[in-house]
Amino acid sequence: MEPATDTGETKERSEHTSVSGGFYHCLFKGQELLEKGEVREAREAFADAIALKPDHPEALAGLALASFKLDDFQPSANAYSRLIEVTPGQATLHVNLGIVELKLGQLDSAEANFERAIELGGDTAKVQNYLGLIYSRRGEYARALDAFRQSGSARMAKQMEEMLEKHRHPGQNASDVEVMVNNELKAAGVDSTPPVKSVPASAETAPEAPDTAEDADAERRRNILKLGQRGGNGSPTTATMQSGTPVPAATYSRGENPRTQIPATGNSAFILTGPGLLTARLETRICAKLSGLAIVRGGISASEPLYKKFKGRKTNVLFGEASRPVHRLEGTGEAVWSSGREQFHRIVLDGDKIFLNERVLFAFTTSLGWENGRITTGDLEGVHLVNFTGRGEIVLRIEGPMTVVDIVGEQSLEVRADRLLGWKGRIAPRMQVVGEDGIFPSGTQLLQMQGEGSLFVGSA
Repeated sequence: MEPATDTGETKERSEHTSVSGGFYHCLFKGQELLEKGEVREAREAFADAIALKPDHPEALAGLALASFKLDDFQPSANAYSRLIEVTPGQATLHVNLGIVELKLGQLDSAEANFERAIELGGDTAKVQNYLGLIYSRRGEYARALDAFRQSGSARMAKQMEEMLEKHRHPGQNASDVEVMVNNELKAAGVDSTPPVKSVPASAETAPEAPDTAEDADAERRRNILKLGQRGGNGSPTTATMQSGTPVPAATYSRGENPRTQIPATGNSAFILTGPGLLTARLETRICAKLSGLAIVRGGISASEPLYKKFKGRKTNVLFGEASRPVHRLEGTGEAVWSSGREQFHRIVLDGDKIFLNERVLFAFTTSLGWENGRITTGDLEGVHLVNFTGRGEIVLRIEGPMTVVDIVGEQSLEVRADRLLGWKGRIAPRMQVVGEDGIFPSGTQLLQMQGEGSLFVGSA
C-alpha cells in the first residue's frame, strides 16, 4: 500500500528535495522536527524523503509516526502497511498497524495483525490485551475474558466476567461496554503514540525489554525511534536509534592518534596512567567493569551488577558480558586497572550523543544518560549498543588502536560488524550478510553506514 501522495505531489517534492540537500537531509530534518514536537513540519520532511526513496524504512517509520501524532490515521496505516512489505517479519510493526486500525475502527484487520504479531514471536501478553479489547467491542465477552486472562489483566478479566453475567440477564447496557473499552484503549496507549518498537530496533531490539506499558509523554520526550531496514540478503534488520540534532565533536584520549589526543585534567574522573593502565578518581561516581582491577586506595564499594536499560526502564538482562558485567562504584579514593595486552581509550562528551559497542565499553561517569539496544538482522546476534548522552567521560578497552573515519554527504561506508566500536552524528546503520560474491568472506556481517558523522573502528 503506497503512501497517500499523488504523482504531482511526488514530482514537486522530488524537485524540492534535490535542491535542499537530498534524502538524508530530509530524513534527519524530519527526525529533528519530530523530536522538537513540530509534527506537521516533520511529516512534510518525511514525505519529501519518501519522494526520493519510497521504500526507505526510516522515512516510512517517521511518516507513520508523525501521521499518527496528527490523528491522521489512514496515512499512518498506509505507511505501516508499506513498511511491513519492505521489512517483513517484524512483529512490532504488525502491533503498530493493529493499533492504528483500532483507531480507524477496522477491527477485523486489527485482529489479523495482532494475531500475526503473536505468530512472529511478539509480546504475547500485550497483544492479547489488544485482542481482548477487540472482542469486547464486538460483544464477544467469553473470548475477551480468555484474552485478558492470558494478558495478565485481572481488572479487565473481572469486567468481562461481569459483562458475561449481565449478558445472561435482561437489561445489559451496550453503551457501558463501549465506554469501558474506550477507557481501556486510552489506558493501553491507543490514544497516544503507538510504540515504534522496531522498524524497530529490536528484532526485537530488546528481547530484554520488560513487559510494561510505556508512558506516552516519556516516550515523546525520549523520542527513540527503532528503525529497521532490509539487509543485503533480504532479511529485515533492526537498529535502536535516537533521532536528534547534530552531534558536537567529542574529544578522545589515546596514544595512537595525536589529532584527537587530549590531556587529562585535575577534574578528570579517568586518567590513562600508562600503557594498559587506567586510574579512576572516585570524587565522582562511576560505573565500570571490575575485571583487571589491580589496586584500590581509600573507601570504595561496588554495587551488585547493573542491568540494561531500555526506554528508561530496567530489564532483567545484565549490562555487559555475564563474566564481566558493569558495576556502580562509590566512595572516595582511587582504583587502578591493568588491561594486559588491551588498551584503554578515553572519550569526553560535552553535551554529545554517541553510540558505542557494548562489548568494548569499560567504564563511564554516572553523569551521562544511557540506553541499551542493538543492531541485528534475522536471527543473528548482531551488535549490542549503548547510547550515551550528556556531559561526562567514557572509557573503552580494546585490542590495539582506535581509528576515526568521517562520513560526509551521501557517502556510504561498509564496516565489518566485528570492527565497529561506535559512531557519533546523524548516521543510519543497516546490517547485511555477505553473499558468495562479496569482497569479504561469505557470511561476514557488515554494517552499511550512511549519513554524516564519525565512525570509530578497531577490534571489537
